Amino acid sequence: IMVDESSARDRTGLMVPQKEAERSWLVRILAASPSFRGAAEEDLHELARAARNLAVQRGGLLAPPKGKSAEIYVIETGVVAKLAAEIEGGKSVLVGLFGAGDAIAIDAAFRGRPAAPGADAARELRALTNVTAAAIPVEDYRRVLRRSQELADAAITTLAIRQSKLEARFALALQSPLEMRLAALFAQMAAMVAGNRWQPTVVIGKLSQSFVADMLGVSREHVNR
Repeated sequence: IMVDESSARDRTGLMVPQKEAERSWLVRILAASPSFRGAAEEDLHELARAARNLAVQRGGLLAPPKGKSAEIYVIETGVVAKLAAEIEGGKSVLVGLFGAGDAIAIDAAFRGRPAAPGADAARELRALTNVTAAAIPVEDYRRVLRRSQELADAAITTLAIRQSKLEARFALALQSPLEMRLAALFAQMAAMVAGNRWQPTVVIGKLSQSFVADMLGVSREHVNR
């Protein structure tokens, strides 16, 4: 039997074409995300055909290739911070922390029209650890979303939960001392990195005091103390 070099083994040990193996991997990532819960298998396969693999090193940005349209990111491994930047001041404040299974930027599919020029520049998705993810063009996600009630229900649930978390983060920022906010940030990151595995030590990676200060909206001196 002739086997193409661009092949991989599936779980049964049989050789499958590389594109098919990659597509199956993308389907598994989508199926594991609560934001795609209940979606039909054919819809997941259609989304996987439009998606691409994405690997970002710690400190890098999750973003579409230059000149390409916006994307939705479904995290397989790692932790991503969503930052809202002050256009004039340049500081980036943390508005969301995402780990394995989370789908980022699905709200883009509900926009009635493209965002105003420069609006997306005020937001960024930065990898706090090494990250692997599936990236789906927003238009492809929107097309499947329109016909899938299950996918729409899952997306609405995701957005509702995310709104509650944002409100809780805002309340924590107003009511809690810096020590508690720092502890909550690192505890949440550690839980995302460890997942469900018994792992007494979690390596988060190096985060500069200046970067943490910007995310929490405080001075570097506060973080240093």
